Amino acid sequence: MKLSGRSFVVVATILFAITAAAGAQVRIDVNISKPLYLGAGSTASGGPVDLGSIDVTAAWVFFPEVQLYYQFGGEALHAGVGVRVFTFILQSILYPAAYVELELGPVVANLNVGGGWFGTFGLAGTGSQAGAVFFPDLNVGFNLTPWFRLGGGVYAAWAKAIPEGFLYAVYVDARFIVVLK
Repeated sequence: MKLSGRSFVVVATILFAITAAAGAQVRIDVNISKPLYLGAGSTASGGPVDLGSIDVTAAWVFFPEVQLYYQFGGEALHAGVGVRVFTFILQSILYPAAYVELELGPVVANLNVGGGWFGTFGLAGTGSQAGAVFFPDLNVGFNLTPWFRLGGGVYAAWAKAIPEGFLYAVYVDARFIVVLK
């Protein structure tokens, strides 16, 4: 099933309007991630099993991304809905995402899940595709300032077409955070 870019914009606008009416704030995260390990796992034996990983710590590979959310909640616990955009410089991919974040002093735990629809744009062209592919991301960071955080986490990819398998990346990152009230 293909979902047109126009349909996605309509759905996103409705979601943004609902959350804005609920007293939300706009949050923009600009993030640079450095993968350390890339791997594959399986749940075929009843629990997660690592099928192997590749150490990419020596490779100079970075993944810039931007996250744009309507954020709501209190001081220590907040959540948001919006879009996440990864760029590979010449081609970019975006998808809807939601997150929940818990701040305990300077330490922050962020659980982000997105997917289900994907849009691409760049030199290779533009397009969109809907499908049961989802990306959970668990990140723990340390706030150095209210607008800058260093951390790391595990990013995974899960597809309904491969119910017993998943891909993952262990990474470190630097995140710049702007909240517009």
